[in-house]
Amino acid sequence: TGIVGQYDTDYPYNSGYQILVRFATDLQDTTQFMPSTEKMRIDTIMPNPFAPSEDGITTIRLNAPSNQKLYLEIFDMEGRLVKKLLTNVPGGYYEIRWDGTNERRERLPIGIYLLNLKGVDANGKIEFIRKSVVIATRLH
Repeated sequence: TGIVGQYDTDYPYNSGYQILVRFATDLQDTTQFMPSTEKMRIDTIMPNPFAPSEDGITTIRLNAPSNQKLYLEIFDMEGRLVKKLLTNVPGGYYEIRWDGTNERRERLPIGIYLLNLKGVDANGKIEFIRKSVVIATRLH
């Protein structure tokens, strides 16, 4: 529960929404409903492809054991890092939204990008999952 605000100062004023909490009791922890899994996984990337030029975003849902530290990064097809979405966070369930921009908030060109999820457990064992995500455009 909270008060909705918007801090987008540029036309067409369609981003920058936020919920301002009134009281600490307005917050509810729902993480217990999505317990961590025994094996790291990317559940969904939806929509895929997506069109940031049409104000589209994609949502990445993933889950990992609680004893892992997670890193989620996006690479272009030439192997260059374009965006860090998670860095050294504890395992568990995450729902991450990506708007098709790079680290400088610049819109990336249409094409295929690689989503790289890395998990590192307490013993230093490293696990990777890679999936493609496509930035597209609407054909008129």
